[in-house]
Amino acid sequence: MAHQGDGGDAVLRPRPLGRRERRFLRRGARSRWCGLSRHARETDPGRPHAIRERRRGAGIGPPLGAHRRRRLARPARPSAPDVRRGRGAARPVRCHAAASGGLGGESRDQDRGVRSQRQGGGLRHASRRPASVPAAEGRDPHDRRATGRHGLSRHDLLAPRRHARGAGQAALVKRRVLGRTGLAVSPIGFGAWAIGGNRFGNSYGATDDAESRRAVRRAYDLGCNFFDTADVYGHGHSEEILGESLEGIRQDVIVATKVGGNFYNRDVNPLLFPRLTEALGRPLAQVASDAPLPVTHDANFSPAYVRFAVERSLGRLRTDYIDVLQLHNPALGLTANPETYGVLEDLKEEGKIRSYGVSVHTPEEGLAAVEVTRPDTIQIVYNVVRREAEDRFLPAARAANIGIIAREPLANGLLAGKYGPDSAWEEGDIRARMPRPYLTQIAALGERVKELADQAGVTAAQLALRFVLDNESVSVVIVGMKTVAQVEENLSLER
Repeated sequence: MAHQGDGGDAVLRPRPLGRRERRFLRRGARSRWCGLSRHARETDPGRPHAIRERRRGAGIGPPLGAHRRRRLARPARPSAPDVRRGRGAARPVRCHAAASGGLGGESRDQDRGVRSQRQGGGLRHASRRPASVPAAEGRDPHDRRATGRHGLSRHDLLAPRRHARGAGQAALVKRRVLGRTGLAVSPIGFGAWAIGGNRFGNSYGATDDAESRRAVRRAYDLGCNFFDTADVYGHGHSEEILGESLEGIRQDVIVATKVGGNFYNRDVNPLLFPRLTEALGRPLAQVASDAPLPVTHDANFSPAYVRFAVERSLGRLRTDYIDVLQLHNPALGLTANPETYGVLEDLKEEGKIRSYGVSVHTPEEGLAAVEVTRPDTIQIVYNVVRREAEDRFLPAARAANIGIIAREPLANGLLAGKYGPDSAWEEGDIRARMPRPYLTQIAALGERVKELADQAGVTAAQLALRFVLDNESVSVVIVGMKTVAQVEENLSLER
């Protein structure tokens, strides 16, 4: 132990307070904490941090030792014995007022850079949203800030929802926070690919539009508030059905859609004209110039096309804003295109979108998005069969406070326990084009999932969903549903 000066102050070896804080405190000889903190990487014990001192000098940081000061906080509730004895006066409690932000105390986070003032459970990185964009559910409409990730409990927050058809019983559903967007979302979202119908081989088979509308409304009745679609699903038909079904409750739900697959393309090989005529039932020359076309998909993420596609989606969805706009499967090189992200920021400023993200195939593409562009959300395949995202992507995205949207939790329905390797698919069903060895392998795993589900007393689909939901990195998992029965089976997990 070394001695310093004539005052007899002894400098002890710095003692760590914990792995998370990674700070040391200097202790005086009179057993009094001096409140002088330093980071673990600093080599000179007791020396003030240079950056923090500069910020204090500029008036943008708390005074030295403010995080150790004690002040009077709000009165505490009187104890039960005091109330019974008639001494129910509130008593003051001593606490770290500066640390909690009470009584005008400054947040201890102010010396870490420019941040938003906290509200409630700790608001951080709250970007301002355009005044024309509605506030997130449960927020003051005049509050233009986005809710922070820590503003709501990730799993335990319950949000009562009145039955949409006027029933008196409220459905209690859990909510999670979609990353830095601050949107409170139901853990299970409605995947709207299937309700796009059997169009041009881009479907999950034929559908009944009336049943699709009932399924969407039933999902809302059961507490689901997240609906995911894309403009290419049924070549716009999925968005149309969703827009019709959500009319009157649009402000109560969160709609996510995707753009980037150009199905309006007229610059096609002439050899495709006969196929186009057969699919459309009329010559191409008689089709409107902005009408979607089959078999013409090509990726287009240019600013002009993204803006064009967003305008078309807004019309089909019958809304003037999109909560989450996603780039649909961009190539790795397009993930960081500054021009594309520039138009996304412009659309955000104009109030046409509230947030944006990307929908990718592989964890490598997701990691590239996390490290380069850091979108608000990332949608990725994650289920009991495909777990590669657990290695690096999910931890990195969670650390960056990016909302994770998990898709294909049932592996295209093959983990639902209803299909085998020899199942017959309808014409146009995308599963009919999947390699036979892949279908055989997944179907075998689906049988095993069904066995375990029978032992647990749940359905195979519910067990497969529970596997994804138990990963706390996942904000919402989207399940493809097109009937009321499917909705009730899948959403029963959260009731």
